[in-house]
Amino acid sequence: MTQTQKSFNALLFFNISYLLFFGLIAVQAGKYEFFITAFFISLPVALIYYFHKTLHIAPSIIAGLSVLGLLHVAGINIAVHGVRLYDLWFIQDILRYDNIIHLWGSFVLGLIIYSLLAPHLDQKIKHNLFLLALLIILLTIGVGVLNEIMELFAVVFLNAGKEIGDYMNNALDLLFNLLGAIPAGIIMSYYHRHDRIKINQN
Repeated sequence: MTQTQKSFNALLFFNISYLLFFGLIAVQAGKYEFFITAFFISLPVALIYYFHKTLHIAPSIIAGLSVLGLLHVAGINIAVHGVRLYDLWFIQDILRYDNIIHLWGSFVLGLIIYSLLAPHLDQKIKHNLFLLALLIILLTIGVGVLNEIMELFAVVFLNAGKEIGDYMNNALDLLFNLLGAIPAGIIMSYYHRHDRIKINQN
């Protein structure tokens, strides 16, 4: 077994462990809707685990995605002084736990998007860091917009407005998506140019 495969197996164990842990908490609390969330977290991780050679996703990126999944389920299930983590403000009306999730999630998504694009990029783009960074940023925030549209459907059809938030919450989500996408675009464009990251797995 290669070191890469060992890393993926460790990450798979990590994901299964925290999902089982929070799943038990959800069952005890009677929150069976948690398993819908668990499914949508498990699906991309499972797909990337089994197809990482085809998708050219490095273990370090899967580690970032796994941390995102853990933070997400913790935000749903853990409360501080009666306040759910997702609703916890670090700086009142400016920065809360949900914003951190969007920031980190957007950053990881930018790395995934680059990994998917890298094998298909023309070598000439190595010399145009701005163009590659801009492409990664725009694609990343575009996926973020799709997430906000899904939340809109949840508000309209599932009456989830209280859980999802108002217009300001939506605007802050988009802002922090952008703030996460920018460093991802810059970092990966430089990595692409200088070949400091190996995308193809053995």
